[in-house]
Amino acid sequence: MDRIKTENELIKRVFKGNEALLKVIRSLFFGIKLSKEQKKIIKETFADANTRNIVRKRFFAKFGDEAEIGQIADFWISVPEEKLVGASLDQIAQIIEPRKRLLEMFDVSIALLENPDGKQVDLAYDPEEDDELYITLLTRNKYMNAVEAGLNMMKMLAEAKDLTPEEQEAVNKKNSSK
Repeated sequence: MDRIKTENELIKRVFKGNEALLKVIRSLFFGIKLSKEQKKIIKETFADANTRNIVRKRFFAKFGDEAEIGQIADFWISVPEEKLVGASLDQIAQIIEPRKRLLEMFDVSIALLENPDGKQVDLAYDPEEDDELYITLLTRNKYMNAVEAGLNMMKMLAEAKDLTPEEQEAVNKKNSSK
């Protein structure tokens, strides 16, 4: 629990009251050109590998990310098995292939936090150039939705009210009775 608290404190320190930074990150991840000042802010904010890693975990977890018991963290664990069992190969491809590409896109995006001039994620889409299963479109949309969800999660964590020990105890007590 201390690790989570430490990570959330870092998120608060970096992002609280700083929606502008979240928007710059979104622009960076979506391949929108940044100004020199925005690039400087990114480089300074994410100079520390630990900060980049904590942000990465909010977008995608990797097996071995010191998850607490009962909170397994793995990028592939959320693939719904019930959608795979008995599905056609095309349906399975539409589930697995976008996730595979999404993982690659996140790797590129997180690297941009260290070097905003690096390789960009390409979000251009042309239906005429997509395959018959529309894997490119599915991947693109998953990526954009995941970026928004990750940024929103960080915003919510950053803006969350700090509870006093008494308030936290009351919340824990209330949650344990559910």
